[in-house]
Amino acid sequence: MPLGSAASDTEASERDTAGIALAAPVLVAFAQAQPIPLESDGNNRPPHGPPELSDDAPTWLRQAISYLTEVPLGPYFDALLAALVSVEAAYGYAENPTRGLPKDGRPEIVNTWIWGGRGQRSKTRHEIKDLKAFIQSWDAWWASIQPPWRRKDAQGRYIIGKYGEDWDCLDYPGQNGTLSVVAALYFWGTTRRPLSELPKNAQDEWEAAVQDVSWMLEGLAAWALV
Repeated sequence: MPLGSAASDTEASERDTAGIALAAPVLVAFAQAQPIPLESDGNNRPPHGPPELSDDAPTWLRQAISYLTEVPLGPYFDALLAALVSVEAAYGYAENPTRGLPKDGRPEIVNTWIWGGRGQRSKTRHEIKDLKAFIQSWDAWWASIQPPWRRKDAQGRYIIGKYGEDWDCLDYPGQNGTLSVVAALYFWGTTRRPLSELPKNAQDEWEAAVQDVSWMLEGLAAWALV
């Protein structure tokens, strides 16, 4: 499972660096793999409650989960956090402090959060000032880090169906990886605006984004274990 080079974040600075390599075969059968269905509460909603961390979970992950659960966002976001923890556990809690997802096009609020220590040095709550602009930025950034096998439906949303085999674009464990994606959705979910300032169907859009990222992280965790 190749880990390539990419732009990444370290504390208050960012630099490009060569990645390390982890070898593991990718089976063709993985394209047919699907995540294990979540237990439902009877309303097609995932179970409620933040994820539990194993004793060997690193400090940075514990602090991140603590920060991202300060404002409860409901069962969908709890399921997303559980998927994030599954990814990190599947990679053996790899640190990779000098590797991360590409920063180009990343929502500015995520940059601010990273430069501030990802909640490790300060519990400052970050607020999105222009939600419409953020959503546009989010959509473009998320699209830029999708594998080539992903397709959209007639409404422009990514299809949740069968996984493909190429996961290189999301192959970034550690605090500079998919944690940033989850943080972006947390900031979106905790932003409060008068209804007149919200984009149409804003709640539906947020839930759709959360479920899409959850599905991808579940697939990434399964791929990392192959």
